[in-house]
Amino acid sequence: MVKCLVVRPAGDQVTVYTKVWLGRFIDTIQEGNDVLDINSGEVTPEAVLTAIINENPDFIYVAGHGLPELQTISTVRGNEDLFWIPCSYPDREHNDSNIGILKNKLVYLLSCFCGSKLVPAIGEIGGVSGGYEDEYIFIIDPDRYSPEEDVYANSFGDCANQFAISMIEGKDLQTCLDETYMKYSSEIEAWKRWLDENPDAPSYQRVRAALCARLLAHDRDALVGSQKSPLIAGVDRIGMLIVILLLIAAIIYGSLKREKYE
Repeated sequence: MVKCLVVRPAGDQVTVYTKVWLGRFIDTIQEGNDVLDINSGEVTPEAVLTAIINENPDFIYVAGHGLPELQTISTVRGNEDLFWIPCSYPDREHNDSNIGILKNKLVYLLSCFCGSKLVPAIGEIGGVSGGYEDEYIFIIDPDRYSPEEDVYANSFGDCANQFAISMIEGKDLQTCLDETYMKYSSEIEAWKRWLDENPDAPSYQRVRAALCARLLAHDRDALVGSQKSPLIAGVDRIGMLIVILLLIAAIIYGSLKREKYE
């Protein structure tokens, strides 16, 4: 059983959609796992950080907005940065870092730009983290669909959730990345087939389908992960390899020496 913390605000149009996506993720993994869902108006930095401290989740999935060095809950309300490393912007500045709270945790940030600096920083302190190093862009059709029924947007949500699902299943980081890449690629091919099979579809549908294929590829290629090399009894992999090679050399030397005197 994995203890999960899912953070899904709904303060603007983007997060109204991602809230639905993360809800579907919860439906997928709820059985057999322990899920704490902080959503909508309940989402504040204080609520999330308190839950991490008190509940000690194994896995944290956050949707929101981002910059290279920080994850924020909302762009509408101020002072809602959630995780950060030192950075300075016209509307915010952080001289410290608060990501120590994520040490030894699985973390997935569904937001723009966090993959470029924040995700690697989480990996360096001992977390296993995934996120997007460029803008995360998706298509919506609010004139014809609700967020729950929007076939275009949900194509992106299903792909985004794959990384989280793979993490929950205990896959290693590279496998999580590979399976998510394949999910994005499958959705891209599905939209391309739809275009081939529906040449006479209304123009708005064909435009949106083509954009889905293009932007799914953009998001797929922007996904990155970070994990510090595992330690074995305080020795990293290279150090352990050196130790093993020295032991092998010592064994061979000892064997040759015995043969010399026999």
